[in-house]
Amino acid sequence: MHEALADVTHRHGLKLVDFRSHLKRRCREEYGHAILGKEYFLDHVHSTIPVNRALGRMLFEHLIDAGVARPVPEWNDARAEHLSLQLERSLDEHDHAIARGVLAKVLRWAGKVEESDRLIDAAGDVLSEDAEGCALLGDRFARQGKLDEAITLYRKAISLNPTLQEAYLKLAGLHVEQERLDGAVRVYHEVIRMNPDLASAHYGLGRTLIRLGRHSEAVDHFRRVLRIDPNHPDIHLALGLARIGQQRLEDALAEFHEALRVNPQSTEALAQVGSVYQRLKQVEHAIDYFRKALLTDPNNAGAHNALARSLTDKGDIRGAIEHYRRALHADPDLADAHFYLGVLLHGQGQLVDAIEHYERAVALAPKSPPVYHNLGLAYARLGRFARAVSVLRRGVDSWPGHGGMAMELAWLLATAPHAGLRNGDEAVRLARRACEVPQNQRARCLEILAAAYAETGQFIVAVQTAEQAIESASLAGDTDRARYIRAQLEVYRRAQPFRLKRPSGSER
Repeated sequence: MHEALADVTHRHGLKLVDFRSHLKRRCREEYGHAILGKEYFLDHVHSTIPVNRALGRMLFEHLIDAGVARPVPEWNDARAEHLSLQLERSLDEHDHAIARGVLAKVLRWAGKVEESDRLIDAAGDVLSEDAEGCALLGDRFARQGKLDEAITLYRKAISLNPTLQEAYLKLAGLHVEQERLDGAVRVYHEVIRMNPDLASAHYGLGRTLIRLGRHSEAVDHFRRVLRIDPNHPDIHLALGLARIGQQRLEDALAEFHEALRVNPQSTEALAQVGSVYQRLKQVEHAIDYFRKALLTDPNNAGAHNALARSLTDKGDIRGAIEHYRRALHADPDLADAHFYLGVLLHGQGQLVDAIEHYERAVALAPKSPPVYHNLGLAYARLGRFARAVSVLRRGVDSWPGHGGMAMELAWLLATAPHAGLRNGDEAVRLARRACEVPQNQRARCLEILAAAYAETGQFIVAVQTAEQAIESASLAGDTDRARYIRAQLEVYRRAQPFRLKRPSGSER
């Protein structure tokens, strides 16, 4: 364009006002480069007021040189600067801010988020005077992670314009992000009452209902989406997830296959087919589809994690460990992968590595009882009894009804080699409570209760309880446990409590 203008002006004997070159020289002097960006332009087209001022000055100077304009005798740089400032002061700041806001909206619609955000910041509070401006500010705060401020602005947008559907949808989305699922459901219903054929609202509501466990209602809304928009790109995936929640696995499989018919390269659809086969205990089919998913997206953490689970079911522990590690390489914060990798490493005796992954799982999923249970067991097996007691106590305090953790804590309180860790009375209480839970292993419960009785000096009861434990283990065909409890029984018969041995080099 610049070259074409230069050619035209040359052929007609005109002088080119080469403002671009002027601006580049100025940019180089002020910023050390000649790339014209946000320092001079609101976006890629609209220049700032100082740039417009410089352009006006340059044009006026060229008009003077050409004899077209004749300045007053007292004209000089100071006079020109004074007039420029007068003109700028005459601009209405409020109107200017509104103009910025309008341009910000246009840029946002065009997908130019960074440029739009810059104008939003420049427009300031003026944007909050109308509904669309409030929604725009809400978007800005949401991208900054300021969700409460964004929610306030979306609500204001709705109050200013109760028909602004976009604000309802974004408000509902933020409620979901903050786990305020019931609030999200209410907002989705509001916008659906306004527009019963708004597919995005039915879809968002359905996804939220899945998270609330209301799968049948979710199916109803997804079916409504299909009637409104039969080509909705994600609707069959969503229906499949709802069918899984209903335990209708064959129906879920049909929906996921329909999603694959629409998009054969859908990583999520391939992985979900695998997940259904996993639930149906068809391990080879599950593995096949998880591998297909990874062909379309080799770094998909969820697919690696799911494949590792199926390989574990198949007995391929080495392969499972490899894919758990690859899942964590893709997503270091995947709590499931940390936990199950810890389980496999624990089973192979790699306790230090297992503990590292259990600890990470605890940090990422602090409300998961199995993680505390396994972490406590790993520390105990490593001989770090104090740490084991601390972890298991945290677990028991948080989940008093978790019999497994109560049992293992009672075992350590009764048998730890360090006197400062033992508490026989508490061990008896915990063991008795654990033995009342039917699904707990009877022989293990009685074994622990016998140890607890011995720790409190009740050796006759300890002997009787150990004998019951041996009988229970024998009936269950667990000969190894029966043999281990017999060794403890001989200790009780000598009127002594049983003590765990401290591994060589272990910490307290």
